[in-house]
Amino acid sequence: MAKNQTSYVCSSCGASFASWYGKCPDCGEWEALKRFEFAPSTVVDSGHGLQALWFLKEPVAIEESVEVESVLAGLAEVLGGDPAVCEIARVFRLPESFNVKDPEHPIPVK
Repeated sequence: MAKNQTSYVCSSCGASFASWYGKCPDCGEWEALKRFEFAPSTVVDSGHGLQALWFLKEPVAIEESVEVESVLAGLAEVLGGDPAVCEIARVFRLPESFNVKDPEHPIPVK
């Protein structure tokens, strides 16, 4: 498991830094860096980008996909992620499977 270390993520542009700054060095936005202390458990190459994964201590029952999608959208907003990929179908792509976004050219998930 990855060691927890603090990082600071800009809520405006999504850049991340090991230290806090009053002004984001990338976009210049003041007071935009937010503390984020949870290093991912692992990172998966989905074939079209990287997915950071955090393992849960206990299973969580999903009653409605809307609940999961709203949590993902909130995380994307705080961490500067892409809100277009906050759907339940993208929650987890298993390593050693294939990303078949383009069925004629499947890409291995690593």
